[in-house]
Amino acid sequence: MYKIIEGTEKRGYARGFGLTDSGAHEEVDVPVIDGRPVDRDGVPLEPDNRLVTLGETRCESFMDGTLLVVVE
Repeated sequence: MYKIIEGTEKRGYARGFGLTDSGAHEEVDVPVIDGRPVDRDGVPLEPDNRLVTLGETRCESFMDGTLLVVVE
């Protein structure tokens, strides 16, 4: 389950980290529909099938690590 910051798993936003042009990850809000992260058009994102740890925060990787979504 993703860390929902607004709304619900049905329709809401999860905490995430997006890769910037400088190569650092910055905090972003990731849309979630029916329990899955989606892009801006509502199309479900495919996970990279790996978990990444940022400090003590566990994240699921999407788009070759360009987007990390926090899991609980």
